[in-house]
Amino acid sequence: MTAPYYLAACCAATVAVAVRLPGWRRDPGTRPMTSAMAGFAIFAILRIRGVLDFIGDTAPGHNLGALASELVAIATSRLLCVHVAGQAWGRRDLVPWIGAAAAIAALGVVGSFAASDAPTTPTRLIGDLGGWAQAYATIGGSVTVIANGTVLGTVLYAARHGWAGFARTDRIALSLLGVAAVFGIIWGANRIVRIWVPAVYGFSSRVTLSLGVATVFAYSAYAILNYWLTARRDRRVRRQQEGAQYGWQES
Repeated sequence: MTAPYYLAACCAATVAVAVRLPGWRRDPGTRPMTSAMAGFAIFAILRIRGVLDFIGDTAPGHNLGALASELVAIATSRLLCVHVAGQAWGRRDLVPWIGAAAAIAALGVVGSFAASDAPTTPTRLIGDLGGWAQAYATIGGSVTVIANGTVLGTVLYAARHGWAGFARTDRIALSLLGVAAVFGIIWGANRIVRIWVPAVYGFSSRVTLSLGVATVFAYSAYAILNYWLTARRDRRVRRQQEGAQYGWQES
């Protein structure tokens, strides 16, 4: 039974969204990660077998629930990259390029899905159908690896160049982000290896499930702590500004 695991992941991501939601209007910089957590919650729901079966019974074709979850995963990957581009790099000019790359990946997923046997053949894993279905799984796995690799590279760069100057809570947040990215990389790479090199495929379905759930939990923990740290800094800045305005200093 995979449903309890995915439900737990959905709950963790939903809690992160609820915690971060008050900052949506006040601080637009929090929106990408908040939206990413919503994406994780939707993705987890769409991976529950009962939900997939319901969509399969009511939709005009097969495996449309799996396709929807893949597109949500691509959108979530885009939001993770936007988060690090804006918060870590200060490069909001990269956001359109990240969006364009995600759109290309989404088109590739939809196109390979349509060209494969997936719309007419019920299956638990689309990549197992071979042919274009392998391209479908490869694109999805590659997007996951690239997005999480970008996050991990950012974490390692920040740790190398500023770890000593970080407060303990910042180090914890950075560590959580790095752990989440590592889980995500292994999760995405596992999908690719499973399709193209089945002879060396060493992860059982339960381990694969655990990797996915662990990724969501780690990102949820980071998202909550990151928002709390950001809100605390904002309050400190406002107090300092008010102190300068009224001629007193924060002690």
